[in-house]
Amino acid sequence: MSEGAVETARAFIHAVVWGEHHRVWELFAPAGRERVLQAAERRGMDAVAAGRAREGTWGVEEADVFLTSLVRGLRVDLSGVDIELIDVVDEPEVQPDGAVRLRLESKTLLPAVLTGGANWAAGAVIVGREADGWRVRSLEPRPPAGS
Repeated sequence: MSEGAVETARAFIHAVVWGEHHRVWELFAPAGRERVLQAAERRGMDAVAAGRAREGTWGVEEADVFLTSLVRGLRVDLSGVDIELIDVVDEPEVQPDGAVRLRLESKTLLPAVLTGGANWAAGAVIVGREADGWRVRSLEPRPPAGS
């Protein structure tokens, strides 16, 4: 059931790590895109530009600028760990709405004697089943230390 969910989460993290901004957008579910656009509007994105993004009528340059900024923000969300070492843990947590929450971990280079063999928590990706397959609904960054 969740094999496609894990693959989607891994593709999403790979796209964030390598700056594949159009691929990141493709992997977002409509609800995930809407969440991103609402956050952008709260931070000052023009409502008309957000409307073009929603409708898919934005220009190539406009999309590139916005999506590059989006990926930069997602990388900041994951910056508490070495993002190139992030892995999706293949232990899906099914949510009440049928979505799947997949934990993210970053491998540590510290000796197991210091870490107990555990990796660093990096957050989670929530993916849901859409008509065209599994898509990302949200990224939950790891809570800051002390939270």
